Amino acid sequence: MIPRFPGAPQGEAPAEEPNGQLLDLAAELGFRLSMAGAEVDRVEESMQRFLRAYGVESGEVFAITNCVMVSLTDEAGRSSTRIRQVPAHGTDLTRLMAYNALSREVASTAPALEEVQRQMEELAGLPKGYPVPVQILGSAVGAGAYALFFGGSLWDAVAAGLCGAVVGLCNLALDYLETNQFIRTIVGGAVSALCALLLVGLGVGKSLDAVITGALMLLVPGLIFTNAMRNILTGNLISGPNLVLQALLIATAIALGTGFVLSLAGSV
Repeated sequence: MIPRFPGAPQGEAPAEEPNGQLLDLAAELGFRLSMAGAEVDRVEESMQRFLRAYGVESGEVFAITNCVMVSLTDEAGRSSTRIRQVPAHGTDLTRLMAYNALSREVASTAPALEEVQRQMEELAGLPKGYPVPVQILGSAVGAGAYALFFGGSLWDAVAAGLCGAVVGLCNLALDYLETNQFIRTIVGGAVSALCALLLVGLGVGKSLDAVITGALMLLVPGLIFTNAMRNILTGNLISGPNLVLQALLIATAIALGTGFVLSLAGSV
C-alpha cells in the first residue's frame, strides 16, 4: 500500500523523494560511525565524502555527539533532509575501523548504492565488543598495571587487579540492566573502594591509595576528555563543551561513589 500524506488529493501518490536512498545511506553511515565512537570531525567528513562520491556537491552535513543530520538540494530546487538521533554509546574500535574502510571504499570507487547497503548490513552483524572473559581479564590487568604505575607494590597490583575484575563484572551487569552512565560510575567507584578496603584489610595489598587509584583508573573518562579538547581546538563549540560536561559528571560520580564508601568505613 502506498502511504498518503495528510491533505494530499485522494488517488494521487506522493512524488518520489529525490536521492532518497543516497540520503538514507549517508545518514546511516554517520549514525554508525557515531555509535562506534568516531569524533565529530570524522563523522562529518565521512558523510560529506559519501555524498560527493555520487556527484552531490550541494549536500550539507552536521553532527554533534548525539545527533547527525544530512541535507541536500537537487537540480529542481527540492530539498531533502535526514536526522538521526545518536543514543548513549561507547567506543568500538573494530566497528570504527570497518566503517572507516567502507567510507574510503565509497569515496574512491563509488559502488552501487545497493552494494553499499549490502555491506552495511554485513557490518551490522559484527560481534559487539570482546568476550566477557577477555573484558574481565583486561580490567584486571589494567587496574594492576595502574597500581604499579602509581607506586604500589606487586601485592598492591594483585589487589588492584582483583578490584578491577570486580568492577568489570559490575559494569557488565549494569550494562545489561541498561543503567545510565552516571549511576554506573557511582556504583563502580563504590565497589572498587569497598573491594580495596576488604583486600587491604585481609593483607593482600599494603597501600590502600595505590589499590583504589589503580581500580578507579578504569572509570576515568580519559578518551571522552581527549575528544572534547580535540573538538574545541577544531572549532566544534557544541560537541566540545558537551563532552567536557560529560567528563566532569563522570568524575563527580567517581568521587561520590568512592567518597561514600570511604567516609562510611571511616565512621565505622
